[in-house]
Amino acid sequence: MYSRYLEYSEPALRAHNLAIVENEQKDALISTLKTDLYELKQLEGEYLRLNDQITALEDKYSLLLEEKDRSEKEQRYSLWPFRVKAEIDKNSIIELRADIDALRIQIQRVSVEIE
Repeated sequence: MYSRYLEYSEPALRAHNLAIVENEQKDALISTLKTDLYELKQLEGEYLRLNDQITALEDKYSLLLEEKDRSEKEQRYSLWPFRVKAEIDKNSIIELRADIDALRIQIQRVSVEIE
């Protein structure tokens, strides 16, 4: 009778050992997956922080670009009266030179007539 018990207990023992091994494998897999999940959550947090930093830098860049454009426009318009005045002065100089040349020609005519 004891031998019959051994015949039944040996397959049961093998099945039990197999179940223990499978449970250990499942536990190891679960542990690995939990570790991977924790690492992924850490990486996600780091990604979100870096993404926020990039967004902040892009916003600062846009503001600086707008400020640069505004500053350049202000500089152009602040120099506008001087450019207009310089253009007027240039035209005046051209006109005065033409007047001087005309007067020289008149002086030469008068001096030829006097001689």
